[in-house]
Amino acid sequence: MGTGDNLESNSSTFMTEIKETAFVMQNVSSKNLIVMDELGRATTSSDGFAVAWTCCEHLLSLKAQVLKLCFFPML
Repeated sequence: MGTGDNLESNSSTFMTEIKETAFVMQNVSSKNLIVMDELGRATTSSDGFAVAWTCCEHLLSLKAQVLKLCFFPML
């Protein structure tokens, strides 16, 4: 059990993070400023990097304004 687990909805920290990220990705436009902090932190490094990379690609393709803080130096 992690500190971010949501026991009421039976969601792990990672599931909660992915649900919130999916909501942002589905509702973003080029007029939005997106601030993302430590995306992919609730999983393995390789999975977290894949999630963060994919989100970056999607946001860049929409030309959204993004402030991204993460622990992946290659991003």
